[in-house]
Amino acid sequence: MGNPDVERRGSRAAAHERDRVLGHFIRAFGKIVSMMQFNMYHHYTVDEHLLRCVGYLQEIERAATRNSPSPVI
Repeated sequence: MGNPDVERRGSRAAAHERDRVLGHFIRAFGKIVSMMQFNMYHHYTVDEHLLRCVGYLQEIERAATRNSPSPVI
């Protein structure tokens, strides 16, 4: 098991690079990188929240595809 502090820093660097690349290709995404929302309901930056939502939607789609008898959902 690795050092959690080092792993956290590595994942932050990877996330920063991912966001930079996405922002380069998707201009609208570049405008929301590291954008904070200051209230008690938001724990993530706008870009991180968006990517988490896309990930959850992918999981839902995969689960629906696995349980679907036909390839059409």
